[in-house]
Amino acid sequence: MFAGAYAVNENISIGVAADYTNSYVNKKKKLSQQTWGGADGDFQLKGSDKNAWGYRLSTLYKVNKKHSFGLMYRSPVDVKYKGKIYLDGLNGVYASQAYFAGASYETEATSKTTLPQSIVLGYCYKPTDKLKLEFDTEWMDWSSIEEEKIDYPSETNATRLSVLNAGNPVPKDWHSAFAYAIGAEYKVSDILRLRTGYLFHKTPIPQSTFETSIPDASSNTVTLGAGIDLNKNFTIDIAYAAMFYDKRKINNNVGSLSGVNINGEYDTFINICVLTLTFKL
Repeated sequence: MFAGAYAVNENISIGVAADYTNSYVNKKKKLSQQTWGGADGDFQLKGSDKNAWGYRLSTLYKVNKKHSFGLMYRSPVDVKYKGKIYLDGLNGVYASQAYFAGASYETEATSKTTLPQSIVLGYCYKPTDKLKLEFDTEWMDWSSIEEEKIDYPSETNATRLSVLNAGNPVPKDWHSAFAYAIGAEYKVSDILRLRTGYLFHKTPIPQSTFETSIPDASSNTVTLGAGIDLNKNFTIDIAYAAMFYDKRKINNNVGSLSGVNINGEYDTFINICVLTLTFKL
């Protein structure tokens, strides 16, 4: 990310940033061959997009020394993955000349998605010179995730495409969601600041399109952290987050095309540790 800020006056500042996204995808699934009594094959997609860009616009309004408000908009980012799909373990009819002519097959593949736009509104209150309290709410437009579709630009054989496109595209139908956070920072000394916080995030994934590759649910997150000034130029920030996801009971027809189901209860917990070094010129 490349960022810049400008102070309009003592009370108002504006900022702009460019976001560069370099991402990879590596997905695997089983290819059912049970129609001919054969063992399942393997389907793998590998791809990347090394040139996706977005931007951020922000403003900060300082009412006085104790109260300030911030607003940030983050643009959507269009990502187009380019790579290949690989089929292995093909047998029976799929391995015949009429289909893939062997136990393995590969071809070029592309897939598009849009990372969501978002808006963050924040409020900061400083009751004393040592204590700072912050309250944030964020809206994320996850409705940009409507489906997952894979295209095969170099494959023209209709028989092969009928196998490759089984269950393609995959409907997602995600919806926009809100997150709410509260945080506190206490200045222990001139070089040490302690931090803590809480975040609630509403899941954007409906039950009808829930799948095990992204076992998301509404979550409650507790954070702890500290900032340490090593000297006037170097600062080290450390943070820990414990994410407690709600237990989610699923009953849908995702996976029915392969003759299975994913119905059941899903329980997730995630630990996150972050270390940041900052150098000031």
